[in-house]
Amino acid sequence: MRQSQLNAGDRSDGLTSAERQEMARLSKRVKQLEMEREMLKSHDLVRTGKHGAEALFGLMKAYQAKYPVRVMSRVLKVSASGSCA
Repeated sequence: MRQSQLNAGDRSDGLTSAERQEMARLSKRVKQLEMEREMLKSHDLVRTGKHGAEALFGLMKAYQAKYPVRVMSRVLKVSASGSCA
């Protein structure tokens, strides 16, 4: 009942369902961005500018237990399938 009152605008002491969904979406996005930032800060290849494909795929292999390969490939702008070769 309380949630339906919030959604209808009859109450203003909480979040509507749409606002809750938006908060959940934004929270997930923040976690993703924090992980990507941590990944970029955690290794020397990005800091030193050594971006050869072999070096990047080696980096992905070394960090695959800590970060998803899909995320690393997107952040490093390389093919995820190339990291398996």
